[in-house]
Amino acid sequence: MLKINKTASLIVVFSKNMKKIIINFILVSMILIFTISMLVIFFMGNVIYHEKNEQENVSEIILNNPDWQYLYSINDDLYAIIQFEDNLIYQPVVQFKDNDKYINTSFFNENNSQGTIFLDAYYDNEDDVKIIYGHNVYYDAKAMFSPLEKLFKQENYEKYKFFKLIYQNDIEIYQIFACLEYDIYDNNFDYQIDKFKDQKMFNKWLTYILENNMILPEEQQYSIEDDYILLHTCKRWDEDKRLLIVAKKSEL
Repeated sequence: MLKINKTASLIVVFSKNMKKIIINFILVSMILIFTISMLVIFFMGNVIYHEKNEQENVSEIILNNPDWQYLYSINDDLYAIIQFEDNLIYQPVVQFKDNDKYINTSFFNENNSQGTIFLDAYYDNEDDVKIIYGHNVYYDAKAMFSPLEKLFKQENYEKYKFFKLIYQNDIEIYQIFACLEYDIYDNNFDYQIDKFKDQKMFNKWLTYILENNMILPEEQQYSIEDDYILLHTCKRWDEDKRLLIVAKKSEL
């Protein structure tokens, strides 16, 4: 009986010690997880602050400095400046030899997850459609092409349906006529078309856009002879969808 009692006592002591060890392990693990989480949050906060500050500097430079030679000295890939009403979007547009660089590169040529708004690398003046890409920045509703989400509400579309492309010696005005969500697995539409080889191709492109349009544009005529722009960004929280804004060059 004595041996049994001693064994039982040892088991009880061992169990208590194991509980303490497990509790201490859990506490230490929680502290480590909390510490790592705080470090990650702190690091990401600094990165986001730097990126937002850098892009605000770009906007300020563009807004206050009409000297294109100075802008070219910062980045000679500058193509134009895109400007919406009330500066909803007011950003430089660049064009590079490929479409990869400016996905994660700022106008100052620094690493930046917001990237820079850029014209398709393969566009030339003979093309019918300019395709311009920009990020939908989840943590900053004012950055890059994030504000394009607003245009899917009719009242916002009415306010922001015109925008400009400002060049060194020219200004083009475009009128938006379609806002649509595009599924990347939809084989019925190729948003990367930049030149129409014939009327049939143009009709197919236009028909898809108008049939999937999520806003009501004012009535107007569309011709293969017109110049068009397609603004492209991601849809928030949906990796399979893209937001496409389509506009026609206006004579206003």
